Amino acid sequence: MAGGLAHRVSTIVAALLLVLASGCTSQIEGHPAPQPKAEQERAYRAAIRSISPALDDERAVERGRATCEDLQMGRTRGLLLGSVILRHFEAYPMNVPEAQELIRITRRMLC
Repeated sequence: MAGGLAHRVSTIVAALLLVLASGCTSQIEGHPAPQPKAEQERAYRAAIRSISPALDDERAVERGRATCEDLQMGRTRGLLLGSVILRHFEAYPMNVPEAQELIRITRRMLC
């Protein structure tokens, strides 16, 4: 258990360092991601539950749209991963492979 917690903490620290090193701000640039239709939102929320049910909270779609905006802006892979891990940390402290899967789901179903 302690090893799992240490791994998660180190993943979060690494993600934070990636975001800070990039000079990224929380300000969104570019065009906002479109609001998904109801059926698209339901399908997206079901898909992200496959990573963890904790990801499907009241802010799930808002966070997914922010990831779409990151993708539209052409964020680097490291910055994108760091942003996703930090953005979802409150709901579920995920690791890098989970963040990669969440990005794939988001790109395919929401963006």
